[in-house]
Amino acid sequence: PLADEKVDGLAPPPSLRIFSGCFVALFTAFLVLQQFLTSVLGTTGFWVLVAIYGAFFAGTLVSPSVCRRLGLKASMVASAAAYATLHVVVAAAADGRAPGACAVAAGGACGVGAAVLWTAQGAYCAAVERRDGFAVERCQSYFWGRFSTAGCFGFGAALLLIGGAGLGAVAVLWAAALASWAAVAVFAAALPPLAASDDAADDVALGEKLARTLALFSRRDVQLKAASFVHLGAQEGLYWGCVTARM
Repeated sequence: PLADEKVDGLAPPPSLRIFSGCFVALFTAFLVLQQFLTSVLGTTGFWVLVAIYGAFFAGTLVSPSVCRRLGLKASMVASAAAYATLHVVVAAAADGRAPGACAVAAGGACGVGAAVLWTAQGAYCAAVERRDGFAVERCQSYFWGRFSTAGCFGFGAALLLIGGAGLGAVAVLWAAALASWAAVAVFAAALPPLAASDDAADDVALGEKLARTLALFSRRDVQLKAASFVHLGAQEGLYWGCVTARM
């Protein structure tokens, strides 16, 4: 259905369409999980969210090196598997088949995977630009336009399962877990393998890379951005952790 679509006179290449579709498939399930997490696990759900985003922060310090070592496709497949594992563990914990501590640990693994996944996402858009001549800003615009449909699909499916089929929240989580593993298969089977760019940073030791990353926070513009991101992140945490549970 996207074959004739044009963006500023240039059709999005197949690699970008498949890439965007893979993310939609994965986050259709994950947004449902995030919506129900605190409702079905209570306080444990809050700790799962803390583990996800705390590990995400830590994972960003090493995710570029991971992406270069594994390659972009393998990095995204492994990261998607971390998301899918979290789905299964949360559903099992909500069903009384696993302790809450396992869900928190799976949240930490998912957070590291998320850091790798989103680092690979940016590198993949740059790779599309190099190989197909589709400007990276167009790649990102196309990607986020398609990615936003994940919420429509995920929440729409949850509404149908709960309101139409009469399923409970735990059953919806198991359905989301199944969908998330299907998304892992989509990543593995359909995602075209594109290579990240080669630069001099590959020859720099990991410790020095970390030092350079942390040194960025001495810059005034980075400090201002960091403050605004912390503020926005706190709002997002409040929304997913408290507001949706009350609603």
